[in-house]
Amino acid sequence: MKRLLEFVAIAVLAVVASGPLLAQSQSNPLVGTWKLNVAKSQYSPGPAPTSLTRTVVAQGDGMKYTMEGVAADGTKLAYGFTVKYDGTDFPITGSMPGGADSIAIKKIDANHYEATLKKAGKVIGTSIDLT
Repeated sequence: MKRLLEFVAIAVLAVVASGPLLAQSQSNPLVGTWKLNVAKSQYSPGPAPTSLTRTVVAQGDGMKYTMEGVAADGTKLAYGFTVKYDGTDFPITGSMPGGADSIAIKKIDANHYEATLKKAGKVIGTSIDLT
């Protein structure tokens, strides 16, 4: 009986503790995993990757992005970064197409984010992302 009560207590604590995390991920439209739809995407300059999966996880007061896929030339893509949406530069790990080594993202409004990609401190690209 004592083991059963311990199990129930641990299970209840686990459910209660995971509630805020679940609520945060459900209330944030950026959190989740998406697969690139190449036919509906625009790349300038091209060519677009043949596949790309983006996973976004809430991490403290920021977000962790992980990208995996295949470039147009068949090479593997694997890179990521953790950012806050305050326009500050954050390092990119792995090998991002175009050679960017840092990224800054700022929230424009409730549905738009602007990302600035840099290499050695110089801007090499920008992107507007819609939620």
